[in-house]
Parts: sequence; C-alpha cells; structure tokens
Amino acid sequence: MFALALFALYRLMRTSHPNLAPASEADIVRARPIVERSRWTYANLVFRRDKALPFSDAGDAFLQHVLPVVVEIRRGGAVA
Repeated sequence: MFALALFALYRLMRTSHPNLAPASEADIVRARPIVERSRWTYANLVFRRDKALPFSDAGDAFLQHVLPVVVEIRRGGAVA
C-alpha cells in the first residue's frame, strides 16, 4: 500500500512535457489575426518563433507554450 501511495505521489508531483513542435509558418500566419485583435502586447511574443502554438478547436485562440531549451556544455572550450 505504501508503494502505491508513493507511486501516486510521484505521478502527481512530476512535470509533464507535452510533445509539441515549434510553431510553423502556417501557425504564425494563423495566429496573426488573433494577435492583431488582442489588447495585450504579450501576444506579439508569438513572432519570436520559439514557442509551440496549440490552437483552440474554434481556431479563435491559442496558447504560447514555451518549449524546453537544451543547453550543451563541453569541457575545454569557451561557451558562447
């Protein structure tokens, strides 16, 4: 029983990483009218192209999902 509770706690505490791809050119074009109607300037961050854009079923809204960044560090050289 303790193992089951521990496993359940682990599942609740871990982060989920949805399998989302970076925004395509078609996604950016689709998001542009939504961004233009938005009163918030944050919507313009979609044009940085570093996020995934899952759209609503109606197509009138989207989320800007930040993709995980992979950083590679190598020994023996400068990191730029």
